[in-house]
Amino acid sequence: MPPKRAATATTKPPGPPLDPDSREAFEAELRALASKAAEETLSKTLRQQAAAFIPSFVLLSLIAIASLASQRALSPIYGAIPASRWHTQLVGAACFAGWSSNLALGRALPFKPALLLPVLALWMPTVQFALERASTALTARWGPLVVEGVTLFPLVALSAACVATYLDGADLTWLPRWMADAAPGIGSYGFFKGVEGVVGGLLEAEYVGSTVLATRVGLEMVLGASFALLAPSKMLVLAIPALLHTAVWNTHVPTAGALLKLNQGMANDGWVVLDRKESVTGYISVIESKGDGFRLLRCDHSLLGGEWVKLIGKGRLKGNKVAEPVYGVFAMLEAVRLVKMPKRIPDREAKALVM
Repeated sequence: MPPKRAATATTKPPGPPLDPDSREAFEAELRALASKAAEETLSKTLRQQAAAFIPSFVLLSLIAIASLASQRALSPIYGAIPASRWHTQLVGAACFAGWSSNLALGRALPFKPALLLPVLALWMPTVQFALERASTALTARWGPLVVEGVTLFPLVALSAACVATYLDGADLTWLPRWMADAAPGIGSYGFFKGVEGVVGGLLEAEYVGSTVLATRVGLEMVLGASFALLAPSKMLVLAIPALLHTAVWNTHVPTAGALLKLNQGMANDGWVVLDRKESVTGYISVIESKGDGFRLLRCDHSLLGGEWVKLIGKGRLKGNKVAEPVYGVFAMLEAVRLVKMPKRIPDREAKALVM
């Protein structure tokens, strides 16, 4: 049997070099240039799309969270329903105003509009704190509108203007002309409402009050820091007074020092806050009137109940560990039994209306 021959790899011998002036060399050079141009065009398009959409999505997400934080900040002062009365209309007006004036705003300001966003965001808790002192004069009807008009409106409007500017650089030629004109605005508002709904649901479900950063002031501080990371500049020095106020004087910050300062301010009126907590059900606080001797449980703007702590262990309540409730409605419901009737009515037939 003859031995097997070892397999050898065969390669095609290189042909003679192309004549630089030949037709073949010219066509090969054209193909190389076309391939390089296609690669550069794709890379440039991807960079252009990323530069347009990523900052836009980030900004829209931040103002959606700012919208939620603003409502949570107002509800303990004015109540959840009055705080939300004008909220949707105000946010919509801010989006329209910012989107329609992005070009004029860019020409009017001597700096990029985005650089002002962290300053506006970091001033929100301070301005809200200042305007809360005028809540009696502003009333629950107009107070939320005024506060959000000064704080949330400019933040949302300026963010919308920045988003419109970013999306001007997006390549939407793959869409029909009528759709490409409307898609940025409609898509941005839809994305904003979607994030607002998803994040709002998560906050309400389990995260509110779980940490300091998940409280109303903490959330606004996180937003300010996020805007600062997105658009850092020397203009951040304008937010230093607001940061100092929040750290030292803002009594809404959930710290022991802020609670002590709050009680020092309420001492002259005879009130003390025994404890407080932000939760998924609202801003819960236990307050006590030292002069009148009763204790109340408060949730946002509502009083859930209370008791006369000064009566514990005294008189007919001696030995009791539970105080009498401050609301006499339950005793009044029983008082119908004392009404004198011309003819006695059996209990199973008796009816009464309590207003």
